[in-house]
Amino acid sequence: MTTQAAATKGLEGVVAANTRLSDVKGEVGELIYAGYNINELAGKVSYEEVVHLLHHNHLPNRRELADLKSRLAAAREDEKS
Repeated sequence: MTTQAAATKGLEGVVAANTRLSDVKGEVGELIYAGYNINELAGKVSYEEVVHLLHHNHLPNRRELADLKSRLAAAREDEKS
């Protein structure tokens, strides 16, 4: 006779990956991006600022933001050619 293990439902307690980019704290309803609560970012920073945050682990200063915007614009122009 073969014994089967009982199947469990859901993913509670299962870690899919460890990353510095984000953390989900479901028990308290928090989503963290690179150390920032998403509620601190939403509606207050631009898409480009979040891109910089995720790539460099800090929000950009004015010079860094201007450089990123310039590089993104150049990349869009390259795609049109």
